[in-house]
Amino acid sequence: MDVKLRAADAQFVEEQVAKGRYTSASDLLMEAIALLRESTSDDDQLAAALWDGLNSGVSDKTVDEIWAVVGAKHRARG
Repeated sequence: MDVKLRAADAQFVEEQVAKGRYTSASDLLMEAIALLRESTSDDDQLAAALWDGLNSGVSDKTVDEIWAVVGAKHRARG
């Protein structure tokens, strides 16, 4: 695969390799892709949770009751 970078991006990659943070430009690119996949997965999970909430209907609980449940779950996790 041949990847073209803007001059500033290529310089950044070269600096990161020169500083020893990565052993090669390929290593930097692999980590960048892994982080992008993780971020995309997190975004997808959040969107799914939001849609689940929107599609769940109207709660019969008050806001205070909901916060009490959330607080209890949070305290149980320690």
